Amino acid sequence: MELDLETEMRIDYDQFNNDFGGGEFKTIVSSEKEINDVIFLMRNMKAIDNSYQPDVRAKMQLFPSGGVVDTACFSDIVLRFKNKSYETPRQLIKFPVNKGGPCC
Repeated sequence: MELDLETEMRIDYDQFNNDFGGGEFKTIVSSEKEINDVIFLMRNMKAIDNSYQPDVRAKMQLFPSGGVVDTACFSDIVLRFKNKSYETPRQLIKFPVNKGGPCC
């Protein structure tokens, strides 16, 4: 995943789909195992000052069976999830490349 992609302007969460115009890199995590792997990583994320917002380069949507879709947007430094800011876990950045899951 190319989280170091440079753009002329900052990409906000709300503008991600518009600014990347369908060419964005998305990972849709839908299998129970993948969701559990991602949740395992996200449970141990380090919270940071909520005023930090990512310059969004990736968006991850979680589709739990029968549940509400959760979305995380992140850069190589900051991850935004459920209206809170965290340091982006290194293993999460590698997750889309390793479809077997980051924890396996």
